Amino acid sequence: MKTDLRLLAAQKLFERGNGFANAASNREALAFYRGAVALKADDADIHVELGRAFEAISHPEDAIGCYREALIRDPGRLQVINYLGNALHAVGRFSEAKLAYQSAIELAPTTGAYYRNLVQCGGMAEGDPYLLAMKYLVQQTDALRLDDLVHLHFGLGMALTEQGEYEPGFDHLLEGNRLQRGRVDYDEAWTLSGFELTRQNITAELLEHKHGAGNPSTAPIFIVGMPRSGSTLVEQILASHPDVIAGGELRDFPGAMAQVLGNGQTMAEFKPQSIVAEIASVPASQWLALGTEYVRRVDSALSTGAPYRRSIDKMLMNFSYIGFIRLALPNARIIHTRRAPVETCLSCFSRFFINVPFSYDLRELGRYYREYDTQMAHWRNVLPEGALLEVHYEDIVEDLEQQARRIVAYSGLEWNDACMNFHKTRRTVRTASSIQVRQPVYKTSLEAWRPAEEHMQPLLDGLGPELAAYTHARTAPGT
Repeated sequence: MKTDLRLLAAQKLFERGNGFANAASNREALAFYRGAVALKADDADIHVELGRAFEAISHPEDAIGCYREALIRDPGRLQVINYLGNALHAVGRFSEAKLAYQSAIELAPTTGAYYRNLVQCGGMAEGDPYLLAMKYLVQQTDALRLDDLVHLHFGLGMALTEQGEYEPGFDHLLEGNRLQRGRVDYDEAWTLSGFELTRQNITAELLEHKHGAGNPSTAPIFIVGMPRSGSTLVEQILASHPDVIAGGELRDFPGAMAQVLGNGQTMAEFKPQSIVAEIASVPASQWLALGTEYVRRVDSALSTGAPYRRSIDKMLMNFSYIGFIRLALPNARIIHTRRAPVETCLSCFSRFFINVPFSYDLRELGRYYREYDTQMAHWRNVLPEGALLEVHYEDIVEDLEQQARRIVAYSGLEWNDACMNFHKTRRTVRTASSIQVRQPVYKTSLEAWRPAEEHMQPLLDGLGPELAAYTHARTAPGT
């Protein structure tokens, strides 16, 4: 009877933990999962969800331990092997991550995602057996799932390009992106019209009239821009400072917007455009509530109990919400990372992104970049001087220390030499730049798109002649 009660209690705690995790309340979820695992330590599911909760609050080493515990109890569980590989990759333990992905491939030799993940660990040489396997599998179009083909094409594109085989590499990227675009629901007209609506309604006069209504916290730092623009590098420089905690790509600001401005809606239900059109009538109390809810969420997700002065949110798509951020958090710092337009776009095109639907077609990607560039020019025009810091990737490569000091000073922090040794900082990096930020700044990525130039005309058409002509972010229009 006592055993039955323990198992029942463990199940109830597990279910409560799942409820909190689904609501992104990961610290609360953690407490329930810990209680559940104490009562039912042989349950692999509990160890898995405990690990995912640890990852969500930026405790990757604890997560790795949980995944290993789960695999002791259920050794062949592919999803958990992949979780383990991803967590090891995120903390820079690439050799161990490779072993995890290789184990997954041994158990599921036609699953394309495991090969792509393996490629992202780097170092796949010509003649590597996993590369040969990918080349064979990608030809078996009738025998493989579409998902596996997509990942195999992306994996081959990355691997071959890394080896200098640009022509076949780009062919695989073109095919992987084509297949992925066919299964993504992306309404380009609706997406781009939202930017225009924002520019019409969030004016300098509105921001000045409502300034000061939000939460006065000086902790938030938002890093915004396009993917693959150097944002992870900037985050890593700042995260190396002892007074800074970094959360990566947090969904807390749009989540708080849905909660406060959307009257409790989920992010999936909330449509920011509906608020933009009526933004002038939003009362001051709601801007305060939005800022306060955001600060609460970030502190809950990231705080370890140790004091911190700044928190970094690197959800790049927050560039759309800079006006909202300014109203809800008037003392927040906003850092905009930029990189040469064509190079940025090609780098996006060469990576498999789950939530970047505009990146799978070169013309659409170019048009989105052009609209993003117009949007950022709008923010520069309507924000007061000093409210937004522009950081150009090429400038960091040319003079790391000068740019690092500039970033730290803008953040209101005293200089710390650890910011120059950012590649030694141990923290979770879940983006496609995980390997790069474990290394000193390098110049080999600059103008990396040139070998594929003959394929780039659709992108150049989408960007338009002005943006397509610029090879340094600082020389692009409006900067």
